[in-house]
Amino acid sequence: MTGDADTEAFSAAVGQFYDATLDPALWPAAVEAAGRYVEGLSAALAAWDTAYQKLNMDLAWNYDPEVVRVYQERLIHQNKLIPISLRTGAGDVMQGSREWPGDFTASELYRVFNERMGWEECFHVTIERSATGFAGLLVGVGGAERPSDAAAMRRLSLLQPHMRRAVLIGRLLERQRVAAAGLADTLDGIEAGLFLLDRGGRVVHANIAAQAMLELGQAVLRVGDTLALADRGATAALRAALSAAAESGDAALGSRGVAIPIPAAPSADSPYVAHVLPLNSGARRGARVAYAAVAAVFVRRATLQHAAALEAVAKLHRLTPTEARVLLGVVEVGGVPQVAEAFGLSEATVRTHLKRIFDKTGANRQADLVRLIAEMASPLRQ
Repeated sequence: MTGDADTEAFSAAVGQFYDATLDPALWPAAVEAAGRYVEGLSAALAAWDTAYQKLNMDLAWNYDPEVVRVYQERLIHQNKLIPISLRTGAGDVMQGSREWPGDFTASELYRVFNERMGWEECFHVTIERSATGFAGLLVGVGGAERPSDAAAMRRLSLLQPHMRRAVLIGRLLERQRVAAAGLADTLDGIEAGLFLLDRGGRVVHANIAAQAMLELGQAVLRVGDTLALADRGATAALRAALSAAAESGDAALGSRGVAIPIPAAPSADSPYVAHVLPLNSGARRGARVAYAAVAAVFVRRATLQHAAALEAVAKLHRLTPTEARVLLGVVEVGGVPQVAEAFGLSEATVRTHLKRIFDKTGANRQADLVRLIAEMASPLRQ
């Protein structure tokens, strides 16, 4: 794929994911666009939950239904990549043959599934992790158009923050179809606070939940006509995300604003999280024209389970306020680069705090911290 074609395919995939936040019917097209960008033969947005022992592959492109049926009925428990994926964190990319113990091509899974699908290799990027499962994009490659391994992994890494943002925002919109030009009216009833902002952060519209948040003053503040978050670093991250959304479009937003953690204020009972959806292209242009806004910003409380568990872990292991803040970032945002960007810190600083968190908690990886938070959550809150 040439440089221009690569850029065009990337922009198309990213735009499809963001459009799918407003119209869930567009998710299959988004998965196809991602698969084509990686130069794959087929792709699936797959989710695994250990409690149900099932891999949900409903959002798939170019899969043979009969091969999928055989896989689900006979081969799923032979897939050694599933337990390996459970040890990954958001943003981690893996190559099937490198992670598989032993010779992948000698396995029944390879013979029955990969060969019938035409796959010579497969790649997976983790989008979300929980204590019992994961969600990610799986792409199979092969044939004359097969990309290099490095190219496939690089492209999945570039796609991951945009997919994660789209999945999170789609969940906040309660999977309803939303007309972009009527975004404000349609979303007055959702639980998350919705702010439509221009490139300078001026509030063009705030839904009912957002207005209540402004009155409460724990997570968001109105400074003149502009929106500020109740943390200096979070506000800086929001400004950077708005600038990227206004000037360079979907693709340039990158990991900025995937999730911007807002640490709990002294008067707040839990931290909050903000998500930024650019409105400058695709099916979202209608909102930009209708409201003169460059981005929609969704603000919600961190999940009750996360908030209570974070407080418990911080007290139990005597984490400093900064360490607790980085831990919140790992749970809500993802890897070191994303946390650093969200908080306006250097990656080296985040790694230093993360090492101290590992030392205090006994965890060895970020995935262990996510599991620790999930296990600490009270079952009465679930």
